[in-house]
Amino acid sequence: MSIDLDAEKKPRRLRNGPKVLTPEATEFVRLYISTGAGADSYRTAYNRPELETQEASNRAFRLLRQAPVKRLVKEAQRATTKKLVISLNERLGLLAEIAQDRKARNSDRIRAVEVYGKTAGDEAPQKIELTGADGGPMVTASVNLKSISVRKKVEGLVAAKLRDREAKQ
Repeated sequence: MSIDLDAEKKPRRLRNGPKVLTPEATEFVRLYISTGAGADSYRTAYNRPELETQEASNRAFRLLRQAPVKRLVKEAQRATTKKLVISLNERLGLLAEIAQDRKARNSDRIRAVEVYGKTAGDEAPQKIELTGADGGPMVTASVNLKSISVRKKVEGLVAAKLRDREAKQ
């Protein structure tokens, strides 16, 4: 099925494509790309708030199947993807600019150097060991908290806090 396009409206010329999209169809694509909601995008672009969700979804689906609309959606998605993806070299370049910017705060410059080192792989991998009390193995327990009353949970937390305080002294 094809969408009834109003002949009075000036169509938008697509790159490498025929003149076929109305301003409403172009607006639909813009809304669809930004929200991903076909039915809402259709209602807004075509100024049809009274349409039921199912009918608006069907019309959006049919519109999205048309070749010129497909092309415009893909074009817009590619442009959006290019904006979102920052290459490793771009990230390193940005960090280098911040690190060398004499007008930036020292804390920002130092942080940029740290992140640059981690991103570029200049730093040795960090090894973190977790041990229990006095370097021994960690103590683990499996407890079903649903079977313990709130009062007992609070008492247990208070007792653990007191033990931690005594251990620090």
